[in-house]
Formats: sequence, structure tokens, C-alpha cells
Amino acid sequence: MFGTPVTSQGSSDARQFWQKRVRQAGEDAARGLPASASDSLVLRIAYFYVDSTAGDLDNIVKPIQDALKGIAYVDDRQVVDLVASMRRKGFIDYSSLSPTLASGFRGGSDFIYVAVDQSGEIEVFR
Repeated sequence: MFGTPVTSQGSSDARQFWQKRVRQAGEDAARGLPASASDSLVLRIAYFYVDSTAGDLDNIVKPIQDALKGIAYVDDRQVVDLVASMRRKGFIDYSSLSPTLASGFRGGSDFIYVAVDQSGEIEVFR
């Protein structure tokens, strides 16, 4: 999703606007599928920025995680593994990326990439 994330410390209006955008992108990606009821999910969030970060990574994650409640999962307590990263956009070989990620790198703005999967091994051991 294109745009600079709003942190959990942002104004209430800005946070609500951001979460609404995240929810809409989540709904579009889910294509009407029900939220996962699995009690063992991994949430992966990658934030790519152009010039400077929107804030601390941990403060960027929470509004995104909350926005996906009811879309990607029934409750965010189901997320037992969280993998988050924040990197400056730079040169990258687009051929090795999914079309979604490649479009993010080609765009001229900050963007986030979010994936929710079944959790297996503890992520830190991968």
C-alpha cells in the first residue's frame, strides 16, 4: 500500500484515516475471504521509505495490526509471530519480486507491504 504510515503516537484523526486506508487495502487483498480463525499466525510488515522514516518501527506496526482485525484475522491475539522491517528505498532487482512488491519499488512514495500467513516454527529460528 502506498503512503507514509501513521504511528500509534500520531493524532487520533490521522491514525483513523491511516487505519481506514489499511483496512480498505486489506479488504481488497482478501477479496471477500473470511478472516482467519487460526490461533497461530505470523504477521509480516515491511515499510519502505523514500527520505526519512515516519517514526519508530514498533509505533508503525500497532495501527496496521489493529486495522487488519476482522479482515486478516478475527483478533490480533492470533498473531504469535511478528516480523517487521523498515528500509530506505533503493535500487533493487525487480525481476525477483512479486508484482505487488515491484510496483511499490517503482512508485515514488513510501509504501508498506503486509503479509499474514500460518505460523510454523518460531520465526526467530528461521
